[in-house]
Amino acid sequence: MNNLPFARDPTGRVMEQPFLYFTRGHRPPVISDGERAVMQMTKAEYDSLRKEILAGPTRLLADIRGGAYRITLTTPGMTHMSFSDEPLIEAAGDSGKMSNAQLALRIINTYSRAFFDKTLRGQTGTALDHPAKGESAFLTIERFGPRPARRPGAKR
Repeated sequence: MNNLPFARDPTGRVMEQPFLYFTRGHRPPVISDGERAVMQMTKAEYDSLRKEILAGPTRLLADIRGGAYRITLTTPGMTHMSFSDEPLIEAAGDSGKMSNAQLALRIINTYSRAFFDKTLRGQTGTALDHPAKGESAFLTIERFGPRPARRPGAKR
């Protein structure tokens, strides 16, 4: 799926409804000349591919007609499994890990709720609009759209 959690359908369309996308801060690994040689890529080819991969999610989010939010979390110890109760279970007996797991859970809950309050209830002034000062150091919020509806028969 092109390294993405969602993709275009066979006709090139993306979802219409509002979308919330949580991701964690990630720094791609530095690839050595030897590793690029194994991949049979020049530096320019690799840089171009990397740039294209990184731009893909932004293009998809920008095309969602109902609008989208991307929240990038940089809480300490953030992993894919931070969206479950696994970090809380694994943190038993370790106050530092427990604190990090609780922070991630609190942020995920706050911004998930804000998304539903905004998109389903029409509320304004949610955490998506005004992140809490204590949490804003651990996240970046990007807003995309919403886009106007296409006229019937109009080309993309």
